[in-house]
Amino acid sequence: MKEQNPGTLLDSIQAEVSGEASPLLSFLMKHARLIFLVLFALIALVVAAGVWNYYSSSRLKDMREELGRIIIMPETGSKLAALEDFSAKADAKIMNAALLALMQSATAQGRQEKAAEAWRRLAAGDGAFAFVARLAEAEALSRLEDIPGGIARLEALLPEALPEEYAVINGFIADMAEKNGDWERAAAACAAVLERNAALADKNAWEQRLAYYRAKR
Repeated sequence: MKEQNPGTLLDSIQAEVSGEASPLLSFLMKHARLIFLVLFALIALVVAAGVWNYYSSSRLKDMREELGRIIIMPETGSKLAALEDFSAKADAKIMNAALLALMQSATAQGRQEKAAEAWRRLAAGDGAFAFVARLAEAEALSRLEDIPGGIARLEALLPEALPEEYAVINGFIADMAEKNGDWERAAAACAAVLERNAALADKNAWEQRLAYYRAKR
């Protein structure tokens, strides 16, 4: 007679569990394979997450150290090139710092077009920092003698500007228009601020600026 296959250890244990045994124990024995697979998958996920977090933090640490080494380089074309290369590959968590370093180096070396480009990339983000970067980008364009371009950048911000931002943007527009001898646009910027907020704390200063620009037209 052929000997029966004794089966696996799990099968043997299941055979020993009677119907009168604890329902929980019966459930565990019945679904042991599935439970094992689920636990194995969870452990694998935890291990993978740990490896990824370690890799990410280690990579970010290396990038910060690399940026630090570039920042202390002398202000030469080599430093500017290194910052451009770094900003092209930088992690999102360090990108703002990389672009600020690029802008500062470009400005120090008189490379206003590269400074404007760094501000443009910073301005593409969200939040208060991006708002400041947009103002700085417009100012950088004005230093490149592209005052109309700078004003256009600022005017594009007005439709979605918060109340506290509206006056700041128009103040920049007025300054840049004055620099360009565009008294009509400078006056319009001041008038827009006064029309939108009649309770300005510095209302008198805005009225004086408006009167000055109108007199120059």
